[in-house]
Amino acid sequence: MKDCKCSIRLFALILAAAIAVCLVLVPVKAYAWGPSRNTYTIQNPAPENTFNSIIDNPNYGDERNFLRIRDQNSSYWNNESRNGWTDTMEVLPGHTYSVKLYVNNAAADNLNLVAHDVRAHINLPIKENTFGYAFEVNGYLYSSNSTPNEIWDNIVLKGKQPFHVQVLDRKYYNNYRTEYVGGFDLGEDVVSSKGTGTGALLGYKSMDGNIRGTYAESGYVILTFKPVFQATSIPQFYLWKLLDWANTRMDRLTRQWENR
Repeated sequence: MKDCKCSIRLFALILAAAIAVCLVLVPVKAYAWGPSRNTYTIQNPAPENTFNSIIDNPNYGDERNFLRIRDQNSSYWNNESRNGWTDTMEVLPGHTYSVKLYVNNAAADNLNLVAHDVRAHINLPIKENTFGYAFEVNGYLYSSNSTPNEIWDNIVLKGKQPFHVQVLDRKYYNNYRTEYVGGFDLGEDVVSSKGTGTGALLGYKSMDGNIRGTYAESGYVILTFKPVFQATSIPQFYLWKLLDWANTRMDRLTRQWENR
């Protein structure tokens, strides 16, 4: 009888643990950029092609934190953020979001250096069969003749229900084609590419992969998306109700067995 009682209790614990696993979010870190690289300032720019390595950009801040997100509804902006741009976002039904990947070749202007094969991609969770409560989204910027060749930064997306995202627009803006004139359209490879050296080609007057070392040719990728929530997901409230029911049922079965 004692062994049976223990078995029932063990079953209850296993069931509770299984439900708890469904509720626990895997910790996801923001504020992660890489690789480690030399940094420069406005007064002392780089002696070589290197991207997003200025730490005191007056219009941006530390360029190493080059991937950010914001709600397109400004009433949801955090007062502590820079114009709503942040590293972590809880996505909400009916909202639309913008992801921004900043691009600047930090080489000194007077060196007339040009970075080649410049590409960007952002691994948003776009697969229709992929749902999750949280995603680490990485943005990658590559050039065949920069040091280092590839850099990355990340943001974190969170939701109270499992979700993935649907990309609505893919753009690149710079001083040649600003937001006021519509920028450049980017292909799906900006979100579908995988691996070093992949992604959408960037540029200045055309998306030819060439960007000179000057702030005049800096720019940014903007991806607009909306979250798509899993329609069949069970709210946490009901999962906890199920757990309570399971515990009550196990107690009842245990008492019945003991009274036999």
